[in-house]
Amino acid sequence: MYSADELKKLQGLQLKIAKEFKRICDKYQISYSLSGGSLLGAIRHTGFIPWDDDFDVEMLRSEYERFLKIAPVELKDDYFLETWDTDKYFSLPYAKLMLKGTTYAEENTQNAKIRKGIFIDIFVADSISDKKWFRHLQCSICDNLGGVICKKNHYTDQSTGGKKILYTLLTFFPLKCLQKLLIFFMTVCNQSVTKDTAIFTSCYGAEKEIKSKEFYKDLTEYIFEDTHFKGFTNYNVYLQSLYGNYMEFPPEEERYNRHGIIKIDCGNY
Repeated sequence: MYSADELKKLQGLQLKIAKEFKRICDKYQISYSLSGGSLLGAIRHTGFIPWDDDFDVEMLRSEYERFLKIAPVELKDDYFLETWDTDKYFSLPYAKLMLKGTTYAEENTQNAKIRKGIFIDIFVADSISDKKWFRHLQCSICDNLGGVICKKNHYTDQSTGGKKILYTLLTFFPLKCLQKLLIFFMTVCNQSVTKDTAIFTSCYGAEKEIKSKEFYKDLTEYIFEDTHFKGFTNYNVYLQSLYGNYMEFPPEEERYNRHGIIKIDCGNY
């Protein structure tokens, strides 16, 4: 846990990173939306949720791939784009844009040999089957493969019972094999004509992150602190699916930052 001043400093640096992300997207007309608590923050607070300690964006796979190609060339020297192609033991199938010279170490990654700077998350949305039984299978496989990869790379394992045994057995597979399997199941429907997308391995669960592809075609700019970021025009349906009555503040005891930070260092910033 950190103080109110530390949280404010952290949010300021996350906003700095987000502005660099926005600069590149605006320059190359890459489409994105604020995601999760960041979109909720824009709608309810015109900025960060006061107790929140992260900044999230999301984009369709096609836009995400464009960003991954452009960013290494376009990013200013202060930034680093972390993926499992840049950090061997990074376990997440999406990217983090980091500020060099900082430390932001989470409890669940304390034993993982990865870069641990202050970051924003860049989530990627893929097509999901229109068939209920297959979309449930797709979500389940992706969720479990994501858990296996995290366990193999020494992230904190929160699995229990039979799932814990299964994860342990599957960690004997080569890391690259597990990663390729996860990407295969995430993208298996991308060449098909389907109406919905999902963000697989989402902390909310992929099935809560299912939404129409139309969301990504209809975007609005929202005030966020001292700038504007794009977000879904139909934010009401999206936020209700994640949070229910999202305009109602949670109880005091639930207003806390959720990343379990064990070390934070803002460097020279």
